[in-house]
Amino acid sequence: MLPVSLRAFMRENEPLAERSTFKIGGAARFYAAPPGRNFVNDAILCRNYAREKDVPFFVLGGASNLCISDGGIRGVVLDSASLSLISVKESGGTTAAVNAQAGALNDAVAIFAQEHGLKGLEFLRGLPGSAGGAVFMNARCFEKSISDVLISVEYINEKDEICVIRRDCAGWGYKKSPFQGREAIILSASFAAEKAVNEKERLEIKALCDAYYAARKEKGHFRHPSAGSVFKNNRAFGKSSGAIVEELNMRGKRAGGALIAPWHGNFIINAGGASCRDVMTLVDAVKDEALKRLGFALEEEIIFAGEER
Repeated sequence: MLPVSLRAFMRENEPLAERSTFKIGGAARFYAAPPGRNFVNDAILCRNYAREKDVPFFVLGGASNLCISDGGIRGVVLDSASLSLISVKESGGTTAAVNAQAGALNDAVAIFAQEHGLKGLEFLRGLPGSAGGAVFMNARCFEKSISDVLISVEYINEKDEICVIRRDCAGWGYKKSPFQGREAIILSASFAAEKAVNEKERLEIKALCDAYYAARKEKGHFRHPSAGSVFKNNRAFGKSSGAIVEELNMRGKRAGGALIAPWHGNFIINAGGASCRDVMTLVDAVKDEALKRLGFALEEEIIFAGEER
C-alpha cells in the first residue's frame, strides 16, 4: 500500500503508452503526477520513495524522445506535466527572458514568444515534447541547440536543494546536457529572446514559425506515432544519419508493427501495434548494417526507458 503522503497523486501500474508520442510501452510500477502548486515537495517525496524501495526513478516530460519498454518501468515515474506555465521577464533594452516550466510544451513556448513579439525561439515551433525534456537532451533542430538560447535552468539536485545552473557551465554539447546520468529534477528554464521593434519584425517572427512548422510537416513528423530522429548525426561521417540509412536501402524495412519511414531514413514509426522490441530490432539492424558495410558506428538519440535494453 502506498504511503499516505503519496496517495493523492501516485497510482500503481499506470499504463504509459498513450502518454508517449510513440504510443508504445508498458506500465509504470508507480506513476506520480503531482499538482503544480506543491510540485517541489511532492517530487522530493517521490524520489525518496524510489530510493526507499530501491527502484529506478524516472522523470517523464513530453515523452517525445522515448521508447518505453514493453515491460514498462518498474520504478517511480514522475510526470512534470503540471509545470506548464510560460512567462516573460522584460528587460529595459532590446532583450527579454522567456521562462518556461519543465512541463510546458516546446511548441507552446514558440507560440508564446511569437505572440509577445519575441524572436529567437522560432525553431521550437512544432517541436514535440516539453521544455524540461528539451533541456535534458539539449535538443537540436534547424542547426540550433537549446543551449544556444539558454540562460539558466532551475532544478532540484540530488540533495533536495533547489539550484540554478547557467548555460556557460561545463557539460553542454551536441545532444548533451549536465543533467544526463543524474537524478536531478528540472523545474524550469529561461531562454534568451530579442524584442521585435516594429510590426515588420513581428510578421517575420510569425513567418519563420510557420516555415519551421511546415518543414516538420513536410518531413512527415506528424504522420504517424514516432519518437523523432532515431540516431544522432555525426559530422565525422560526412552525411546525416538519415542519408546513411537511405544509402543502406533500409527505408521501409519493417519489424512487427515498427517501420523505418519510407520517406525518411532517420524515423521509425509505429505503423500499428508496434512494440518496443520491434523498434529495438530495427535499431540494431541499422546499426549492424552501418558498421558492417560503411564502418559507421551510429549512436541512438532516442532513449529506451525500462528494463529490456
